[in-house]
Order: sequence, then C-alpha cells, then structure tokens
Amino acid sequence: MLDHVLIEVVSTIKDSCEDSMLEAAELDEHLLHDVWLGDITYSASFSLPGESDPPASRVDITLEWNTWSQSNYRTWWIGDVPPELPQVSILVAFRLQGMLAALNVADIEMTLGAQTTLGSDLSFTRTGLRSESHVETPTSKASHALEVSYEGTLILSEAMLANPIEIRAVLAPIGSWLASALVMLSDRQSGGDPTA
Repeated sequence: MLDHVLIEVVSTIKDSCEDSMLEAAELDEHLLHDVWLGDITYSASFSLPGESDPPASRVDITLEWNTWSQSNYRTWWIGDVPPELPQVSILVAFRLQGMLAALNVADIEMTLGAQTTLGSDLSFTRTGLRSESHVETPTSKASHALEVSYEGTLILSEAMLANPIEIRAVLAPIGSWLASALVMLSDRQSGGDPTA
C-alpha cells in the first residue's frame, strides 16, 4: 500500500520547492510501482522561474521507498518492533544544458560543495559529476551539459512515524537548498559570480 508517511515526504518536498519559488515541470512528475519487487519510486523536476522550455537549468528529485522499508513500516503500524526503521532514499540531480561552452568542473565542485547538511537528521553527499558534449552534425557547434548528483537518506524516526508532521520540520529546508544551488549554477552558466 502507499502509506501516509511517503505521501507526507512527497508533499513536504513539493511544498518546500514551491515556497522557494521553484516551478514544477508537471509532465515530469511520476509515481512508479514495481509490481514484482514492491518498490515505489517518485520523481519530479523543478526549475527557476522564467526558464525556457526545456529549462536551461533544472533539478531532478527521485524518492525511493523499497519493499523492506514498507515491511518495516507495516511492522511498526501493527504495534510490533521492526528490525530497522523505514527510510526513504532521496536522489538529487542538478542539470545545466544547452550551453555553448563547457564549464570548469573544478569550479562547479567548489561552488556546490561535496556535502550539504540540512539539520541533524538529513545530509546529502555528492555522488557524481558528469560533463557532456553533443554535436548534431559535423559542421554544427557543440552543445554542452553538466549534471551534479547528490544522495541522502531520510531515516523515519519513531517521532516521524507517530506524527508525520515531524517530517516537515526535517525536510522544510530542502527547497531553499535546491533553489540557491540552481541560482549559483545559473550564474556560472551565464559567466556571473554568485559570490559577488
């Protein structure tokens, strides 16, 4: 079943992004259920206001709720003690695309940092940085893209399970982080200095 804890996580992240003035790409919002394994995956994309279509900069968010977390949640729900607390994996990918010149990878690494901590219960660690170049024809100019990925795990404590509103206190800062990172990347993309 799709329980209220996961729904609370999804709605909190969406509300936080909207409160931070990020615009959701409605056609890029998906909820997938693996009928064989039981895993549930939610994904959505957000961009800064006024971006083109497709946006030159965006952030993709993916939530993974696996069958083991679902089983642990059910165990807790019926009053037993689960072997582990359920958890939600949160994958974040910042992407710049359609650039006429490639960005300095070391500069981007320094701009975003290797790790971001959002309070005591959630932190994100950079898991990858990929630079791409694409040429449609031998005579056309190259188009460049850059993607920076982060991963974090939200462990749902007893307090969060008993009162899902507690989840909002943990996830509320995520929209501000995503928005500020997109602004910094957009400044780098346009040749500006986000520290100025």
